[in-house]
Amino acid sequence: MKKWEPVSRSELLDIIQKSETDLSGELWSFWELIRVIPEKWSESESGNSESGFWVVAVFGREVIWYNDIEEGFTISEYKEHGKIESYHDDQDTLAGAVSRLYDLIKPKEL
Repeated sequence: MKKWEPVSRSELLDIIQKSETDLSGELWSFWELIRVIPEKWSESESGNSESGFWVVAVFGREVIWYNDIEEGFTISEYKEHGKIESYHDDQDTLAGAVSRLYDLIKPKEL
């Protein structure tokens, strides 16, 4: 069995680039607004032992980050820049995470 190793920035950038093809229209525009240069943030449950997780987008008090243990993107809150509040074991695609965050803030039709 292969030992788990954290994903590198270049590997993550490849994952993001391939995933961006699934974004279009409003979701692409939203992604362009919230995306950041991937940055390692700590998370107290699982993110400290392996030097954190890559945050790829920030909006308000929410971040989209890549969980390289589960190999998927997830959304979490943060209170302090650089620290993810809680661990989630989501295995979403980038488009799925962007869509879920967009749905949280998108005005509801009456």
